[in-house]
Amino acid sequence: MGRKNSGCASNIALGRPHLFIVVDNTHDSSIMQVGDAFASTKHGGEGLGTATVRETAERHHGATSFDYDGTLFRASVMLCLDD
Repeated sequence: MGRKNSGCASNIALGRPHLFIVVDNTHDSSIMQVGDAFASTKHGGEGLGTATVRETAERHHGATSFDYDGTLFRASVMLCLDD
């Protein structure tokens, strides 16, 4: 299943016992990363979005990865559904 809307595309796949989610989002500004954290574009300091996604995945024995290049930010999440 996929969805694309105003620079954002998502794909979701269910492969029991795992749920895979990939979200691609275009950007036109620089992305600042400090270690595993990303700086917020809305206020000073680290943002909560990627940290919240990472914590949720870990709570469900899953994993996350966040990648970016010049115009695309990708968030990939795997959740284990059999807890």
